Amino acid sequence: MPLFSPLKDRFDTLPLILCGPIVRRVETELVTVWVALKEPRKISLELYTGYCSPPDATFTGKTVAFTSTPTDTIAVGSNLHIGLVTIDTQGLLTPGGIVSYNLLFSGTSVADSNLISLGLLNEPVVLGFKAGQLPSFQVAPLKLEDLRIAHGSCRKPHGEGRDGLAILAKVMEADFTDPARANDSQVRPHCLFHTGDQIYADDVSAFLAPLLNDAGIQLLGIIESLPLPRLTTEKPDKKFPVLKPDLSNLAEEVSWIDATAEKWPMMRRATNYYSGFSGDEANHLTAFGEFCAAYLFQWSNVLWPDALPDPGALFDARLSQSTSSSALYLKPFFPKPANFDQLAAEDKKKYTDSVAEARKTFVAKAARPGSDRHSVLEFKAGLVLVRRALANVPSIMIFDDHDVTDDWYLTGGWSKRALGNPFGRTIIRNALAAFALFQGSGNDPKLYQKADSPQAQLIASFKTLLGKYRKSTASPSEITPEQGKQILTDADKIDQLLGFNDFTSPPVKWHCSFRLGATKVYGLDTRTRRDFSDGLNFPPNLIGPQALAEQLPDTVLPAGIELAVIISAAPVLGLATMEAIGQPIVSRVLDAVHMGKEGTENKERDVPIKGMKVWILKPGRLIKRGSKLF
Repeated sequence: MPLFSPLKDRFDTLPLILCGPIVRRVETELVTVWVALKEPRKISLELYTGYCSPPDATFTGKTVAFTSTPTDTIAVGSNLHIGLVTIDTQGLLTPGGIVSYNLLFSGTSVADSNLISLGLLNEPVVLGFKAGQLPSFQVAPLKLEDLRIAHGSCRKPHGEGRDGLAILAKVMEADFTDPARANDSQVRPHCLFHTGDQIYADDVSAFLAPLLNDAGIQLLGIIESLPLPRLTTEKPDKKFPVLKPDLSNLAEEVSWIDATAEKWPMMRRATNYYSGFSGDEANHLTAFGEFCAAYLFQWSNVLWPDALPDPGALFDARLSQSTSSSALYLKPFFPKPANFDQLAAEDKKKYTDSVAEARKTFVAKAARPGSDRHSVLEFKAGLVLVRRALANVPSIMIFDDHDVTDDWYLTGGWSKRALGNPFGRTIIRNALAAFALFQGSGNDPKLYQKADSPQAQLIASFKTLLGKYRKSTASPSEITPEQGKQILTDADKIDQLLGFNDFTSPPVKWHCSFRLGATKVYGLDTRTRRDFSDGLNFPPNLIGPQALAEQLPDTVLPAGIELAVIISAAPVLGLATMEAIGQPIVSRVLDAVHMGKEGTENKERDVPIKGMKVWILKPGRLIKRGSKLF
């Protein structure tokens, strides 16, 4: 009897739509909808004025206001196809008006389908909040005092508190069921800002970790390989492996490990030493497929099995397997800090215990994860509501550290170390590629749909890289140095697009700006464009001078715009001295655990609750900030 229900055993019974639809950027000139499918399709988007409850799947008697040209899905993997469909409405959408939409799916040798024929307008999904009703959104009004914006971040499935996105859906229900609100919503936001940490890549529940690994392999149809330093000693080293520019030499200095539960088991992932990261949780996403699965599990209940796996039973099964398959398991977790000689005897044990003892202590702690089971089940139960909320409110999404890893680019030293070895570089690359497909593309859809844009090149180049890995149905085989060199060469092309070697002006940029009613919205990138001119071990400018000029142009607001709204994952004051005051914890950190300054671990901290807050804007000022919905 299997320890949990593998996705491959259930995949044929799953519906076409794995996740979505999710309304993304909406203006009077533009509407974008995102969706993830299990099979390739051409997708068309149809818009209708007002609420729409078509009598049948052929939409008899309904007049379409706008229709997009059919758009091909992006084949991310053999079983994962992402659609990003955009309509240019030429400024004809009415400000404050309600617009319903439908998605039409067509393909070779398959029957055409839409949201009605797929059964998404009725129980249990009810995408439109009312049985038989299409999902919809409300265009932002021209009066600033009528604008409603919701803000949310830090959705951690096993975090404290209730899921704010599910609660937002419950609060919105009256707008769809109260006849008095038939033509105008009173609660539904005109836009939802996701301000970072949509996933927690560095802190995955033990109940979810095996599911994400399993789903990632099934979705992509490949077995990814991770480059680990070729380590031979069993004693802690004082230095981290450093990435060398000569790829031919590097290919011979890494060990490739399959990103599978057998070779790379959850609850035994000690990534810090090998990646240069600073998180301290047992389960970290590493493979690209795992990042993709994390988003799908975060926004939809389609891929979830009926029952959660038993982490303890899985752990016991993995313990019986040999750990000699990778040099990873022959190394301890922590290198000696520079001040090792000054540490107390008890503190030294962390660094001097035998490999076996260090491993035993770590895995014993990781094997007792049962406390978050209730939170994960509660999170799963709310995903039907989450799906409704995302289908009926336009979303803009920016990243923060946990979308990639804890403390991402905290200091120059952290950045140099993590990007200076192949494993850390691989995880960050995988995280950003997944962010582009699942979050970034919907912020600026036309840029991603432009064939010669760096964003489009990123996705195309990453698909080429994935093609270098073996199919999941193929027999296991070792990656040769020559194959490894080719993988690293293809990866290096992607890294150049991402600006891993130059934070000043990377080809791929993540910020965005757009009009929202009487406001101009600027979504900032406070992670990948940092300025470390004060020194590698000092707090950075969260946005460098050149990046700040790009992200917040020093110009007069356009006519008709009363207010600039800035979306930022962290407070940005612009000057290093001001940021040192505004973020005093960062000035004390200096990335001590790895730089050897203090010998203790201090990091940026957030509150990993599943919160959602509402902002109500008045002309020229924010009158209500952070009022909670629960």
